[in-house]
Parts: sequence; C-alpha cells; structure tokens
Amino acid sequence: MTQKKDRRKAYLDAYRQNEHGSYVYCGDLYLFEGDAKRLTLRKAQCLLDAAVLFISLLSAGFLQTPGVGRCMYVMLPYAAALCGSISVCWGVLRFCAAPSALPAHSYEEFVKKLPNRALFTACCCIVCLVGLILHLIWNGADTAANSFFCFPLLHGIALLAA
Repeated sequence: MTQKKDRRKAYLDAYRQNEHGSYVYCGDLYLFEGDAKRLTLRKAQCLLDAAVLFISLLSAGFLQTPGVGRCMYVMLPYAAALCGSISVCWGVLRFCAAPSALPAHSYEEFVKKLPNRALFTACCCIVCLVGLILHLIWNGADTAANSFFCFPLLHGIALLAA
C-alpha cells in the first residue's frame, strides 16, 4: 500500500522549500518551441477542436435516429464516445490553463494522454457508425431518413475534430 502511495505522489519530490517557506518546483520543465503567439494559437485551435468534438457528439444524441435509443451496439459506443469527448475537453482545458513552462508531472498527466483520449473517442465514433450501418442493413430505413443522414454527419465531424 505504501509503494502505491509513493508512486502516486512521487512528483512531490521535485518541490523544495525555499528560505521564505514556500515551495518551488525544481524538476524538469517542458517548454513550447515557439513564441507566445504560436502557443496562443495552438491553444485556441485545441479549444476549438475539443468544442466541436463535444458539441457534435452531444447534438447527435438529441436526434431521433431509429436504432440509437434501442440498440446496444449503437448506444454503448455512442455513450463511450461522448464520455471520451468530455475527457478530451477536460484535458484541453487543463492544457490551456497551464503556463507555457509545464512541470514534468503536469505534462505526463494531461498533455501526454490527450492523443490517446482523442483516439479512443474517434474509435468509439467509428464503432457507433458501424453499429448504425448494421442496424440499417438488418432493419431497413424507418420514417426518419434525414436523421440517418444527420447522425453519421455529426459523427464524421466528431471524427475530424478528434
């Protein structure tokens, strides 16, 4: 049990107390290779992509697409993609709120994991689309044919944003 706690809080060893009693970070720092304008543009682009990802998946859930509300092979991947988009948004918000010089533990915690979160969300979108296509093949198109067009379109937008 103590080894697990030591591994979780190992980043605290990089903080040292100075003569005034406050703690100063003395570990490795990750710096952005560019000027402040490029960093601001990169953060704005990440925020825009995360917002488009989340909004497109959330709005797809409000559509009355046949098969989405009743089929587990469509609903479960959709729910996982929505949770993944929330995780991506959380990571992007933490990245945008961070200073330009990131401590190593912050970089490992949210910046390094961000591509994997986006990849998970994209894979869930693909599985959801495959499930919707299978539902369409097995059950045929119902009355809401335009929902069958909008739901994949919103998932395609989410794939591009991820």
